[in-house]
Formats: sequence, structure tokens, C-alpha cells
Amino acid sequence: MGMTTKFSQSQEKDGAVGSKFGQQPDALDGFYVIRGYDPEIDPLSSVMDLPKDEAVALMEKIHPHRGIGVADANGNRDQQLYHADRQQTDSWLRDNAPDGVKPERENPTFFRVTNDPAVVKQAIEDGAAGKGVMVAAVKDLDMSHWSFTFDDSMGNFFSTKGKSVFLEDKHDLHGTVMDAKDLAKAVTHHGTDLPDGKPRAIEGQYWSKTPLKTVPGSEPPKQTASAPKQQAKSGLRK
Repeated sequence: MGMTTKFSQSQEKDGAVGSKFGQQPDALDGFYVIRGYDPEIDPLSSVMDLPKDEAVALMEKIHPHRGIGVADANGNRDQQLYHADRQQTDSWLRDNAPDGVKPERENPTFFRVTNDPAVVKQAIEDGAAGKGVMVAAVKDLDMSHWSFTFDDSMGNFFSTKGKSVFLEDKHDLHGTVMDAKDLAKAVTHHGTDLPDGKPRAIEGQYWSKTPLKTVPGSEPPKQTASAPKQQAKSGLRK
């Protein structure tokens, strides 16, 4: 059975020389976080913020294929089970957030973390075209509101239970919830690619609802006063 692990304090200098918490370590210079969302809703809301019945109903509408259960003839899975798995994962992330990471909400929103110039360029262009993509430079983030996992967070959670789901390889960092310094050490020592050369799906979890300083051209639209119902629909990716 796997275990949740944390970096040792003796490794703190690796990849983070001259940085202080709340700012990104130098090794993360050139990295960005990217999130896709429905342009009509609040990009920082989560489906997990809804009451369970409403959340499950929305999951069945927007991504009925998700989960690890047996799929039906249409490829759909039990979203009650997926909701329970997501809830356990979010709790695991929150409970294992490194010292200095201060969650301000029960459930985070999820971002892709990348330093691939082509991916960032395309995301900025999509955001500028109104396709619902927000992009922020890691250097502009308040790291006291961020945790990270090497690859999918739900896959990381299940790796602590001895299950291999949503992960394309096995890695010593699976089952680890990282802060920015940990992530800097991880990309310094392990790089950002899978063994087959494909980019690793590094995930960032944002634990605040404070609007991010986004890259020009990828700013999310301002929400109207009638937004509560719309905001509740967000979290389309997780």
C-alpha cells in the first residue's frame, strides 16, 4: 500500500535558492498555469462547491464518462462514485498541503502547469479568442494558495491506496502533495517529461477564490450580478 510523502527539509535549497515562500522559486521561471472553463461562468468556481445532488446531476451532464468504475455501453460511469472519489481526493490534498500553503476553500480549482512555449502560446490565443482559457505566469502567483502534484491529483490519491489509475507511469513523487519549492526541486531533478518523451501532466491546485493576475489576452470575463447560479456550474474539468 502506498503512503503520502513529503520532501525532507534538508532538501529545501534545491532549485529554490534566493526565494521565499509566497514567491515562486527560480527553477519555476518560465512556467505558467492554464485552466479551461465555460466563458459564461466563474472560472474559479468548482462543481464540488455545490450540494451533492446538484453536483452529481451536473457531472452526469458535463462529463458522464469520468471515473474509475465500470462504463456502460455508452462509455458513461457512475457519477455518484466519481463525486465520492473527487471528495476524498480534495480532502486528501487539503489535509496534506505542505506547511505554508493556506487553503481558503474546501475544494480547489485545477490548473495545468507547463513551461512549453507552444502550449502557452496556444492557450493565450484561445483565451484572446474568447474560448474560455485563462493563463497566469507562475511568477505572478501567491504560492501560499497553491499546491501541486506530479500528474493527476486523483491518480496521486489512489496511488496511496495501492491503486494505479489516471497515471501514465510510476514515479517516486506520486502520492506527494507539493508546494512551490517542492515542485521546483521536482522539475529540476526529474524534468517535465514522461519516460516516453510526452509532457508530464503536472497539476496545480488553487485554494483561493481571489482573481489571478492573468496574462494579457487571457483575462476571464467579468461576472455579472446574476452570477451565483452560473458560478455554481463551474469546475467543468474537475
